[in-house]
Amino acid sequence: MDNSSFGTLQPSSCAMSPEILHDIKPIWIAYLAISINIALCITAALGNILILVALQEDSHRLRSPSKLLFRSLASTDLAVGLISQPSFVMHLILTVRKQLRIWQITEGVVQISSAILCGISIFTLTAISVDRLLALILGLRYRQIVTLARVRGIIVTSWLVFPSFAMLYFWNRHIFMITLCVNVLLCLAVSTFCYMKIYFTLRYRQARVSQWCTHGQTSNSTRAQLVDYNKTVSNSLWIYFTLIASYIPFAMVQLVRTAYGDSPSIIIAEGSTTSLVYLNSS
Repeated sequence: MDNSSFGTLQPSSCAMSPEILHDIKPIWIAYLAISINIALCITAALGNILILVALQEDSHRLRSPSKLLFRSLASTDLAVGLISQPSFVMHLILTVRKQLRIWQITEGVVQISSAILCGISIFTLTAISVDRLLALILGLRYRQIVTLARVRGIIVTSWLVFPSFAMLYFWNRHIFMITLCVNVLLCLAVSTFCYMKIYFTLRYRQARVSQWCTHGQTSNSTRAQLVDYNKTVSNSLWIYFTLIASYIPFAMVQLVRTAYGDSPSIIIAEGSTTSLVYLNSS
């Protein structure tokens, strides 16, 4: 869902003015971003491969629909590390060298691949938060409502919708950027609602369990289930906080850029926040 770099979109269908690239200073920021993103490419690839292996071996802790969501997330983030991030690194190198002709090609590659892959990634993270909330509030009905077929349909739909959104890049880059920012903010809003609802529901249930424990009315299995679910939600919350830290700065920079246009400081800020977005996949 992210954007290119220290020089990317114009809020119109026109390319960015070449003079802006020559005005970007200090240039060491670009070299720092290159170094950071090379490291992120490696961690995204290796880390998500290990996650996929772990999900394959761990078959008892997560039900198939939940596991499918996590597997989809890891696969998408792996693709970010293999496609979007290396393209972003190349784009930064061309920015430093001021090679505009090839730079415009890598811009398109970064924009489109990031719109598709990071868009699906943040959408999947949102779906995971909804899945955790449904598991908490539906109880026994969860297995009837959240089925493997429905989750698979949601994943397939995301792979159809986000490439369609990315095609807006060729039509109108202004609308393209607004669409992506709206998607980011909408996903963050849904995730925030889900995790707040989960937090307050868990606090209420833990208070009830404590009361039952006092009167000896709860079983060991009930306490074990609650502890196990707390661990799952805790892991998801770490993902959520990383999501907020990664995408909120990026969305804010893009909104400012859409409103006020390009400048060297905005382009540098965009490159920095893009690296944060890629960090979310690492």
